Amino acid sequence: MRTQRNGGDRRHTAGGTRHHEALLWKGLYAKLFHLATNAGSSSYALASRAREHAGEGAARICLTTATLRGERHRSRGNCLEAEAHLLRGLATAREFGIDSSETAGAENDLAVLYKYWGRFEQALALYSSALEKVRAIHGGDSLESATLFHNIGGVLHSRGDFAAAEQPARKAWDISRQHLGEDEPRA
Repeated sequence: MRTQRNGGDRRHTAGGTRHHEALLWKGLYAKLFHLATNAGSSSYALASRAREHAGEGAARICLTTATLRGERHRSRGNCLEAEAHLLRGLATAREFGIDSSETAGAENDLAVLYKYWGRFEQALALYSSALEKVRAIHGGDSLESATLFHNIGGVLHSRGDFAAAEQPARKAWDISRQHLGEDEPRA
């Protein structure tokens, strides 16, 4: 690629248009992310329109935005608002494929809300679905699987089924120790 410098202005020729377009999209993504995290629900409409032109990058921004907004509302105790955002995120994640890691992550995020909300059966179903996807993508003994085993044990414990909670909790601990070592505090 040949470039010319004119008073500090860099212009691209012969194949540089892709680089220039990538920079423009990068700026658009940054603006969309800012709007979506700081503005009202109209930012979803704006991001959706941009996604038609930008493809996967804008879809990732929509997914991240929905997740962040859902987590923010959950942390403030506003479960209905959190659920709306996390459901929107799950719908966006499914655009990457029903069995994608994005869908598994969105299911996990929604299940966390349902656990805190006391909707244990819904949380357990989502965690189990996410675990199936993660095991298919990363294998049964991945750290991602360990996280989901831990979460399943947590839901079972929260609903008072202590005996059933022990098995997935031990599985999570075993996998974590295998990957992180005996002395790692996160194991």
